[in-house]
Amino acid sequence: MRKLLLLIAASLLGVGLYAQSAKIKLDAPTTRTTCTNNSFKQFDASFSFNEVELTKVETKGGTFASVSIPGAFPTGEVGSPEVPAVRKLIAVPVGATPVVRVKSFTEQVYSLNQYGSEKLMPHQPSMSKSDDPEKVPFVYNAAAYARKGFVGQELTQVEMLGTMRGVRIAALTINPVQYDVVANQLKVRNNIEIEVSFQGADEVATQRLYDASFSPYFETAYKQLFNRDVYTDHGDLYNTPVRMLVVAGAKFKEALKPWLTWKAQKGFYLDVHYTDEAEVGTTNASIKAFIHKKYNDGLAASAAPVFLALVGDTDVISGEKGKKTKKVTDLYYSAVDGDYFPEMYTFRMSASSPEELTNIIDKY
Repeated sequence: MRKLLLLIAASLLGVGLYAQSAKIKLDAPTTRTTCTNNSFKQFDASFSFNEVELTKVETKGGTFASVSIPGAFPTGEVGSPEVPAVRKLIAVPVGATPVVRVKSFTEQVYSLNQYGSEKLMPHQPSMSKSDDPEKVPFVYNAAAYARKGFVGQELTQVEMLGTMRGVRIAALTINPVQYDVVANQLKVRNNIEIEVSFQGADEVATQRLYDASFSPYFETAYKQLFNRDVYTDHGDLYNTPVRMLVVAGAKFKEALKPWLTWKAQKGFYLDVHYTDEAEVGTTNASIKAFIHKKYNDGLAASAAPVFLALVGDTDVISGEKGKKTKKVTDLYYSAVDGDYFPEMYTFRMSASSPEELTNIIDKY
């Protein structure tokens, strides 16, 4: 069943998987990633891989090989050979610039011809759910496939992404594989030891911001961070009030009352506002400015809302088009810091009339 599902998924992408595959054993006993000596000033990390898997694939552009490493994701310039990389999200202290120093690694070259492997397949652009796979062109950069010598990214890269609920986040990327397309050879860097230092870190400001914005509802997200253990646990705050900011269309005042009563009975601290209030307004810009001010004011008082409830369809509370997708989204109401990381969990009750809202509430 699993193979059948893989075949179906691959066919939708214009790529057919073949049964032929090979595993290249590397110079590490296990695939392992560790983070040690973790502090506000730095941490050490190690990355080791025990195998590389090659899988034969059939595409619109011919037969290629896909290369993968456990825990890695495919990367590369569109149309150029695709290789795996490892990405970890890391917490970065306030005021700090993350700097990576490579301490050591091993390096070996493997001839894919010895494994009967074709050239590595070209990296393809991502598709949206609305795209017709049959109409999406297969991208092949002929110049990239004529280039001699090993090609690939720097071994390590770090990029600041934004701030999520009081924690600054960066992406740490490890690029263990380089590829010589003409010779059909892989160069694998392994047993990688690095040090990530935070230059200019303000430990006091970092802990203050974390304390002010802490919510146990974001613990699941925080636990995904590679160096998550640096922040102080806050078991004493698990019983603090859960605050919810509610922004609703003015016509829903009466219909919303039963839901507000129910939420208050469940222990939520509610801050409710309507679009007929001058400081809220009816435009996307005014509503967003109001929500962001509410969050920032709450943050200053260590009482920032955790949840944001929008009541009304987009004809009542308009959404905003995504910068890349151009699709309507509510993300920018809750992404207060100007990035794409939300500071609040956001949901919308999409009703155009009080009757529709009542029907929605009755289903809770």
